[in-house]
Amino acid sequence: MLEALSKLEGSVLRCYIVHALQSGRKDKVVEFFGINGNDLLLKSSSDWTPWFAIPYLKNPSLDPQFRVYFSKEWYEALRLSLRNFFSEIFNVTHIL
Repeated sequence: MLEALSKLEGSVLRCYIVHALQSGRKDKVVEFFGINGNDLLLKSSSDWTPWFAIPYLKNPSLDPQFRVYFSKEWYEALRLSLRNFFSEIFNVTHIL
């Protein structure tokens, strides 16, 4: 469960970065890495390393390494995964 949560967290953070770039807010991506960069590198070693370059790429949505994260299919898969995760959590949690 903890590993699934960690993967979802990483995907949500990537979604934030992609959304910021699509909205023309590279400044928010740079700010994000300034605040969270050390933690990301410590948590997941080299998994995040290429992402530090993304605000400086001219067209990150065309880059083979990042293209998938800009697709509607990836976003929808993330949305479904989050929905299923929360559904699972709420199904095992009893509200008193």
